[in-house]
Parts: sequence; C-alpha cells; structure tokens
Amino acid sequence: MQGPDREMESMLHSHYVDNLKTVIPATMLPDYMQDTEKSVYEMFVPQTKSLVVTETEPELTKTDIKIRTDITTSDVDLNALSQQVIYAETAKLKPFFEKEFIGATKGVFIESGCAYDFEDVFEKYNKRNKLVAVRLLSDLLCNHYNDDINITTAILHTISHYSYSELGKEFIYIVLSLCNHNNKKIKKFALKIFDNWDEVETLKLLKGNAPLHERWLEDYRQSIIEHLEGKRDAILGTSN
Repeated sequence: MQGPDREMESMLHSHYVDNLKTVIPATMLPDYMQDTEKSVYEMFVPQTKSLVVTETEPELTKTDIKIRTDITTSDVDLNALSQQVIYAETAKLKPFFEKEFIGATKGVFIESGCAYDFEDVFEKYNKRNKLVAVRLLSDLLCNHYNDDINITTAILHTISHYSYSELGKEFIYIVLSLCNHNNKKIKKFALKIFDNWDEVETLKLLKGNAPLHERWLEDYRQSIIEHLEGKRDAILGTSN
C-alpha cells in the first residue's frame, strides 16, 4: 500500500506528465497554506521535478500550480496528507499547543474519573486534525517523559479517555513503555489505560512486558492479562 508521500508524488507525477498542470486539493493542506500558492510550489515542486527525467524537461513555474477550492473537507481523507504537510502543521502549532496544554496542568491535582481543561485542549486540536494532534501530544510526552510527572500524568489521563480504536494504536507503545516508568503513579496510570481499553489485541504486548517490581502493580498487570485471556478464549469459543 502506498504511503501518503507516494500517493502525493503519484498524483503530482500524473498531472506533470499529462500537461504540466498540477491540481492539489486545498483541503489536503493546513488552513494557513490553502491560499498560498507559493508555499505549495516550494514544498512539492522539488519532488515533482525529480520524478520525470527527459532531455527536454521544461521548467515548472509558479503558474503551473493550481489550487482547487471546490473540494470540502468531507471529500478528502485527512489521512492522505503528506508527511511534509503534517510536519509543517505540527511545527506551526507546537508552541501554541504546548502553552495551552501545559498551562492547563499548572496547580492541578489529577485524579481518575475527573475531567480537566487540558483534555479539552487536546480535543480541540484533535478535531482540527487527528494526525497532527497525535504528533503534538507524542512530542510533548517525549519532551517531559521523566522531568515533569504532572505533565506526563495529564497526557496519560487524556489518552485514557479515548477508546483503543480512537487513539490506542497511536499510543500503545508509549503507554507500554510507561508501565516501566520509575514513578509508581505513572506505572499505575499506564496499566489503567490498558484496563480501560479492554482490547484483546494488546494482550501479547502486556504479557511480553517485564514483570513489575512492585507486587501490587504486578498483581494489577496480571489481573488485566487474565481478564483479556478470558475475553480472548470466549471470542475463540464463539467462533468455533
């Protein structure tokens, strides 16, 4: 299956070969680029020129780039955004997201079952673009993995309020690594996310993780594993 980059290159290549007129849906670009032909030209033309090698290859000028504005968001799968555009949008939004999210964690004692403003901050960005929001939250966690427990807890709390199908696959390995964090509160919260997800698909990863040194945390991990094994066996029994 082609990735976003190859899909974008294929689209550019097709139009380039046909008539040197590239049509790029505006909704495949972040808001701040949709009306900026120059940004699109600078981002994609270098890739396009390398795709076609002929002795008479003409120069592609800015006028060869056309922006379609007749396509709505519903017409385009945002997962088809090229990685270059995702990186650009992430870089643009990162300082704003971090300021809002971290600011919402200040002076907050985080408890399970409660709602907090930092969750609303993430959801705002998630509604705008899930791929970018996931990268923003992942980057924030990596930057504060071990130096600010409250921020890490806030991120885990945010993830815990989404189902496995919504965000689990994007964060499963990060959450799994936090099961072996040096802070017991973080370990417990990471395990709780697996408990909340209640997803058989996570069973192998949980079982493959190293046993926890704290007896009560290891007992919690084993209880999740046993529950998922029972759920798996029930599914297999039903299918037989």
